[in-house]
Amino acid sequence: MKDLEVIHSYLETQASVCFSVLYERYMGRIYAKCISILKNEAHAQDATQEIFTKIFLNLARFKEQAKFSTWVYSITYNYCI
Repeated sequence: MKDLEVIHSYLETQASVCFSVLYERYMGRIYAKCISILKNEAHAQDATQEIFTKIFLNLARFKEQAKFSTWVYSITYNYCI
């Protein structure tokens, strides 16, 4: 499934499998960005979890005007700085 399909499915059903798909798809990239900014593994792990919380609490606000990955990376960057 593409990101938008997973997002629409999650918003319609709140299925945890959708959360898992996006988590598996983006966790490594988000963690890598966090570690590159924060320079601390423990802080990067905590930040990654907090960022996923922000993503899923605000998923309905994603407007599809940009790629989902761009939206995710902007949340990640803003959280870490």
